[in-house]
Amino acid sequence: MISIIVPVYNVEKYIRKCLDSILAQTYEDYELLIIDDGSTDGSGMLADEYANKDARISVIHKSNGGLSDARNHGIEIAKGEFICFIDSDDWIEVTYLEELLKLVNDSEADVAICAYMRNPGEERIVQPVNESITVETGIEAIGNIWSSHYTEYVVAWNKIYRRKIFDDLRYPVGMIHEDEAICADVYLESSKVIRTDRVLYNYRVNNSESIMTSGYSLKRLD
Repeated sequence: MISIIVPVYNVEKYIRKCLDSILAQTYEDYELLIIDDGSTDGSGMLADEYANKDARISVIHKSNGGLSDARNHGIEIAKGEFICFIDSDDWIEVTYLEELLKLVNDSEADVAICAYMRNPGEERIVQPVNESITVETGIEAIGNIWSSHYTEYVVAWNKIYRRKIFDDLRYPVGMIHEDEAICADVYLESSKVIRTDRVLYNYRVNNSESIMTSGYSLKRLD
């Protein structure tokens, strides 16, 4: 089973698209953990609405602690053999879980990574004609953090992880580049990493409330 962790904070405008994309997955053996991080809009109520319709969904309402704290909370209660993180203003392709799970199982990898579409509209994603799959050690994956695929290797989303990676690993609370802070540690805990160039994740960058579009602050130095 896969534990899907979705941190939520004031994304009333976007959350339905995110949750609908998860519920539409071809792979259905998962739990969906929605961590409402003290939202002040209708996000928490929308999350509860979805939980009332599907027994696989659990909503945890907590005081605001930031993205790292929300992800860590999900990790603590996750029951699955695998974990994946999906940002609440993004959405995934219908075969996202099925394809990433097949990659880790077929290769016995600890992490599977997919390509993503940046700020997609309603256009249909065109997949590569010939899928390119890379299998590497965790140490080799660390080297690829500084490659042309930098974002794919650094971010928390666009991946599926074996749960054991997070047995002793958590995101640093209060740091806005929290995924970059622990990405090397994630790969050090991985004996094998697999990457596909198939585009399975949709990353929204036009959310004015998002960390990545919020302008400069001293926290950027993290």
